Amino acid sequence: MYIHENGQRLLGAPRETSMNDTSRVNYLKGYIGGLLAALRNGSNTKGYFTWSFLDSFELLDGYTSNFGLYYIDLINDPDLKRYPKLSAHWYSNFLKGGSKRTSTAVSPMTDEISHFSQ
Repeated sequence: MYIHENGQRLLGAPRETSMNDTSRVNYLKGYIGGLLAALRNGSNTKGYFTWSFLDSFELLDGYTSNFGLYYIDLINDPDLKRYPKLSAHWYSNFLKGGSKRTSTAVSPMTDEISHFSQ
């Protein structure tokens, strides 16, 4: 079995506040933890893919929801620069073995630096 397009849609919050997507981090932790338990109990899962890598325009939501691990200022930035969200840092760290080190992220809207622990 392959699990694909798994993730969390955040709806209603301003897009620029999506950088600190702790609810998405908690969702990923819980889902991957459940998947690990299933694997230990004999599940034949071969792959897991998060949804989605980038924020995207969704047909029914327009630009009012965000999906991705990376923030893209789809409205104000003609270069569409990508900014890793908290969830991107967490997921990257998880894939590398999940150390407890502190990471740093820069907010695209304010250039403020925030620190967080995985």
